[in-house]
Amino acid sequence: MSLSAASAAMVGREAEIAVVRGLFDRVVEGVPLAALIEGEAGIGKSRLLREFGAEVVNRADVHVGWCLDLGASRTPFGPITGILRSIVTRMGADRVREELGVGVEALGMLLPELNPTERSQTSPDRLRDAIAALIEAAAEHAPQVLVVEDLHWADESTLALLSFLLRTLTHGRILLLLTCRSDDVRRGDAVSRFIGESTRARLLERVTVERLETSAVRQLAESITGQPLSDAALERIQDRAEGVPFFVEELAGCSAGPLPGSLRDLLLARFDRLGDDARRVVQVVSGAERPLTHPLVTQLAGLAEARLDEAIREATLSGILVVADDDYRFRHALLREAVHDDLLPGERARLHRAYAEALEENCEGSDTADSAALAYHWQLAQDDHRALAAAVAAMFDAKSRFAFASAARFGELALDLWIQVPDAESVVGLGRLEVLRTLGSVLRNAGDGERALAVVNLALDEVDPDTVDPRMHARLLRDKAYYMMNLGRSGPIQLLQQSLEILERQVDDDRLRASVLNQLASRYMIAGRLDEAIALATEAGERAERVGADDEASIAANVRGGARAQLGDLEAGHREYAAALDLARSANPEMRYRVNYSDLLGLLGRYRDAVSVAEDGLARARAFGVERTTGALMTQNMAVPLLEMGGDRAGRGDAVPRTRAEDAAHLSHVLHDDPRARAFVARATRRGGRDPARVASRLRGDRSCRAADLVRRGDDARRRRRGGRRPRRCARRGPRDARR
Repeated sequence: MSLSAASAAMVGREAEIAVVRGLFDRVVEGVPLAALIEGEAGIGKSRLLREFGAEVVNRADVHVGWCLDLGASRTPFGPITGILRSIVTRMGADRVREELGVGVEALGMLLPELNPTERSQTSPDRLRDAIAALIEAAAEHAPQVLVVEDLHWADESTLALLSFLLRTLTHGRILLLLTCRSDDVRRGDAVSRFIGESTRARLLERVTVERLETSAVRQLAESITGQPLSDAALERIQDRAEGVPFFVEELAGCSAGPLPGSLRDLLLARFDRLGDDARRVVQVVSGAERPLTHPLVTQLAGLAEARLDEAIREATLSGILVVADDDYRFRHALLREAVHDDLLPGERARLHRAYAEALEENCEGSDTADSAALAYHWQLAQDDHRALAAAVAAMFDAKSRFAFASAARFGELALDLWIQVPDAESVVGLGRLEVLRTLGSVLRNAGDGERALAVVNLALDEVDPDTVDPRMHARLLRDKAYYMMNLGRSGPIQLLQQSLEILERQVDDDRLRASVLNQLASRYMIAGRLDEAIALATEAGERAERVGADDEASIAANVRGGARAQLGDLEAGHREYAAALDLARSANPEMRYRVNYSDLLGLLGRYRDAVSVAEDGLARARAFGVERTTGALMTQNMAVPLLEMGGDRAGRGDAVPRTRAEDAAHLSHVLHDDPRARAFVARATRRGGRDPARVASRLRGDRSCRAADLVRRGDDARRRRRGGRRPRRCARRGPRDARR
C-alpha cells in the first residue's frame, strides 16, 4: 500500500509532546529553554516536532535548519544559516538592519544578501554577538521556536555556536529544539561532547523518544491499512519492526503478503516496485545531501520532460519522495541511505561526478559555490585532483566565515589527499607550507592548540632554510611561539627571537617586523624584562608608523604603557595609554587598551576612573557588536572597583546612592553571588533607606535601569536551573590575553 509522509497519524507520543508543550509554555513567559529530542533512526523525532510546530504555528515563529549528511565535508554553520535566513525573511530585512545596527555587518558573513561583508570588517566575536542579537530581537516580536534537525551530522562550528547560544541567550521567548539519532553518536566525538557538556551544565533538557508499545503499533498499522489487523499480522509486524514507527509504516504496507527478509530489503521494497524511469529519478535524488530543485533533477536524470514528470509522480505516490517547498527529497533519510548504498561503485562515482559538475556549472562566474558540497561529491567521484582543490577552497571559505573547526576538518582532508596527487601545489595554486600554516592557524582558533602546534612543527620540519621564502619561515616561527604561549609552554621568547633574526637579515617588511616585535615585547614585559620590552615596543611603533599600520602602533604604545607603569613611571604610562587609544583604528586594539588601562587604574586605587574607562569600553563593545564577548571583560573590570568604592563609603557611614545600589545588584549576578557583592547590596540598600528585596523588585521592573536587565537575566537563569535540575526522560521503560 502506498503511503505519503503525512497520511499516517502520529500515535503513542502523548508523553513526549506534552513535555515539549510544557517547555513552550515556560518560554512564552520569557524563559529561554532548549531540549534535545533523541532516539534511534526512524523513531519519529522529526515527526514529533512537525506535529508540535503545526500546533504552535499561529502562536510562534517556527524556523527549521538541517544538518546535512556530507561525511567529513560538513557545511559550516549549515543549519544556523537556514534558521537565520528564515528569521530575516519573517522580520523583514529593513527591520533587521534597524534593530541590529552594526551587527548587520557581521551577519553578512553568513547572509550576504542582507549585507555583503568583507572578512576584515568583522570578527568571530561580532558574528556570534550578531546571531544572538538577531534571535533576541525576533523574540521581542513573537516567541521563537528554533529547530535544528539531525544534530548527529552537525559540523564542529555549528556545535560551538550552539554552545555559545545556550549560555548567552538568558532571556527572551526562545525555544531551541535539537533532534539527534542516538545510535549515530559515537563516544568522544564532537556531538557527544556537546551533548554531555550541555547536559552537565543543565542547559539542555533531554527527551528520549522510545519504541512504541504493542497497542500503539496496532493503532499505527491499522491507520495505514484502513482495516483491523489480525493478531498474527500484528505479531509479524511487531517482531520485525520492534516498535520503530518508520519500520511499522513500511511493514504495514506489505502486511498482506510475504515480508522482506532483511532490513535492507524492507527499505528497498518500495523502490523495487518502481518502473525504470522512477528508479532512475530516485537514484539521482539519493546522491543529494539536501532537497533538489526541479531544474537540477531534470539536468541529472536525463529524461524527456513528460517521462520525467511521470517518473517523479510515481516516486512520490509510492511514498519514497516528497515535495517540500517545490523541491524533492526523500520521505526519510533511511530510505535515501538504502537506495544510495544499493548503487554499484561505478554507478555511485558517476552520480557524484555528475553532481559536482552540475554544481560547478551552475555556480560558474559567481562566488556562491558550495565548496563543502563540492569536496564531498568529488571525493565520492574518486577524483583526487578535484577533491583536493575543493577541500582547500572549502578550508579557506570556512575560515573566512570564522567556522574554524570546519576549516580544520577540510584542511586535514586536504593533507590526506595531498600525498595522492603528484602535482598538488599546481592543482591548488598554493605551496604545502602555506596550507600547513593556514591549517595550524584555524586549529588554534578552533581551540585545539595541541594539534595546531603539531601542524606547525610538521611545517618547520619540512623547511629548507636555503630555499624557503624567509617570510614564510619567520611566520612559522612566530606562529609556533604564539601556539606555545596559548598552551603555557616555555620557549616562545627564543622562537620570536629567531623569527626576528630572519626578518632582520633577509626581509624588508616593516609591518611584519612590527608584529613580531610587539609579540616579543609583550613576552619581555610579562617576564619582567621591562627595559627591553620598552625598547622593542618603541621600535615596533616606529616601524608601524612608517607604513601606516596604526593598529600595530597602538599595540606598541599599549605595551610601553604597561611596562612604564610597572617601572613606576606612572605619568609616562598614562601618556602611552592615551597614545594607544588615539592610534587605535579597529575594535581589537581599542578593546585591548580599555581592558588593560582599566585594570591599571584599578590596581592604582583610582576606582572611579577605572569604572569610567570600563563603562566607556562596555559602550564601545556594544557599538562594535561584541558586548557579550569582549564586553564581558569590561564588566569584570568594573566589579572590584565598584565593590571597593561601596565598601569604603559604607565603612565611613555614608549612604550609598541608588546608582551604586544598581551597580551592586548588577555585580551580584556578574560575580555569581560573590559574598562581597551580596554584602555590598545589603549595605548599599539599607544605608540608603531601602529594603534589598524591594530594590531588587524595582530593578526588575525598571527597563531604563542599566542593572535591571542583568537582574532579570539572572532571574531567568535561576529559573532555568530550577526547572532543569535533572534531565527528563519520557520513557515508559526505564581577550584577557590582550595583556600578554
